[in-house]
Amino acid sequence: MRQLKLTDVLTLIVHELVEMCDAAGAAICISSAQEVSYRAVVGIGAPPLSSSIPCEKACGFPCLRTGRVFRCPDVNSELLIDAQECTRRAIGSFIAAPVFADEGIAGAVELYFSEPRGFI
Repeated sequence: MRQLKLTDVLTLIVHELVEMCDAAGAAICISSAQEVSYRAVVGIGAPPLSSSIPCEKACGFPCLRTGRVFRCPDVNSELLIDAQECTRRAIGSFIAAPVFADEGIAGAVELYFSEPRGFI
């Protein structure tokens, strides 16, 4: 029996999320103090695999800060995120959920939709 690597499991998760939620794309990122690194990505809106961006540019930044799920029905009306970055990545709306490890926030799962209110 073949053992799956962590990257294979994370990639499977983002593929399944896109399929189940009829989303345009999804990503899993791991955070450090200053930046997030994308470990699994699929579809439209997702940054390149293994890319790192400043935390405040990540769609999941509000959930990384608070530890709570963050829903953004329209990137153009949300003040807590970088709307220009979302528009550049063809994201109209998204949901981000924190990932916890060792009693802290380790990263986030981001689910992207091309249109505003894509998950409503």
